[in-house]
Amino acid sequence: MNVSSLVPRRFSKRAAFLFAPLFLTGSLDFASLPIFPQTPVLRDFADLPRSAVFAQEEAPEWDALFERRDGWLAADGIYSVELGRDAAENAVKLDAKSSTPSDSAVKPDVSSPISPNLADAAPRGTLFIFSDTFGGSTKNDGRDFDEIKMSNHSFAVLNGSAPESTEIDFFWRRKTENKEFAPTKALVPNSQNSQDSPNKQEKPERLAPHNPLGVDRWLQDGVAWRGRVWLSAILVGAGWKPERIDAVSLGLDANGSPDFNDVLIDETAPLSFRTKTAQVVFGAAICDDAEDGFLYVFGYLDRFDVGSRKDLVVARAPRASFGDFSTWRYFDGRGWSPNVADAARPEAGLVERVSTEFSVSKIPTGANAGRYLLVYTPGVIGNEIAFRVGETPWGPLGPETVFYRSTVPQEFERGVRCYNAKAHPAFGDGEKILVSYNVNRLGTLPRRPAEYRPRFVWLRYSTVDAATQTQR
Repeated sequence: MNVSSLVPRRFSKRAAFLFAPLFLTGSLDFASLPIFPQTPVLRDFADLPRSAVFAQEEAPEWDALFERRDGWLAADGIYSVELGRDAAENAVKLDAKSSTPSDSAVKPDVSSPISPNLADAAPRGTLFIFSDTFGGSTKNDGRDFDEIKMSNHSFAVLNGSAPESTEIDFFWRRKTENKEFAPTKALVPNSQNSQDSPNKQEKPERLAPHNPLGVDRWLQDGVAWRGRVWLSAILVGAGWKPERIDAVSLGLDANGSPDFNDVLIDETAPLSFRTKTAQVVFGAAICDDAEDGFLYVFGYLDRFDVGSRKDLVVARAPRASFGDFSTWRYFDGRGWSPNVADAARPEAGLVERVSTEFSVSKIPTGANAGRYLLVYTPGVIGNEIAFRVGETPWGPLGPETVFYRSTVPQEFERGVRCYNAKAHPAFGDGEKILVSYNVNRLGTLPRRPAEYRPRFVWLRYSTVDAATQTQR
């Protein structure tokens, strides 16, 4: 089956990129798919507690934060980056070609366009990173789209840690003082305009003026590093597979907001490698709270040879030299290699059937304190959210535990799906962590904003402890 025929609108190219494997397998029944253990602690599929939902705790106050009637309306993606996390480090100038600290920037450089005291001056807050975004206006008390437009990514900054609508600002374009939605290409839901059909295997059109970061890019996870925000961005190519993964360094202004006039993009970053049977993609998650001096960057191995299955892979770099790709090492199944191509080996996969977006973070309390929590949607798309616990950021990772099953698709007509769950360590406390998941209408544009807004749930660490105790 040609999945392109089921995705008639430009917006849904991202859905095709994410969901094509499901059509290739001919089934959306994830419980019927096998899990193949790759670490000694993994159990057989039949032993995994997929029927036991340990927690069903929504976070409606976070859902409400993104329920808007004008301006920014809906998006997917939704990563979060704690601004000021690296407050002890002063800002440094980056070399535009390598995105690494220049030789003259060992100490803070007052000539840099970034204030050397930015980390101390900026209020603590969180940067949200979104991919395909709808903006414009609504009607019928916000229930339906009115005039809408789209960009491939957007941002928001939330001051503080509470979901207060008065404390969040959204950004789409280079001039951040202009909060109007910038793109000029209007989209009409459910239009059958054949000119917008992605049936041809060609690159999407470039709409550089309409996206804060230039050409059509879908954004991945980020991390605050040396007074800037580092993130990766997928440039989509033929067949809606990543053409390359760019490394993006985003400056922050004196108020701690993104400065789209201060963007460095490295198009040569070694964040992806493709063979005839697989492609490795890095940047889907970043773990920046390990205590061993490394930043861990996770991704997935897209296994073309087994139905485009996504397997978890990992790279790491010393925190001090994170921006220097010559110091990155990629796990190849046996050890850490300096060559990204080695991460494309099947044996490099840590866990099978993860999402294309997920999270890995350290557990702060409870019986699993000091271990690491992987949160994801098994098989990319589905109403289940699962976790695994690892002894280290790269494992070994324990059995899969489903802790939440969404009923959101039942609120809409047939075709709405959930996907790409991840945790947000910036929000929560010693008892729980906030988890988001995306909602989308498969095969066409969403018919209303509620079909394309992120949803949120809480995962309690006591749930994690209870699950791991039953599995041992």
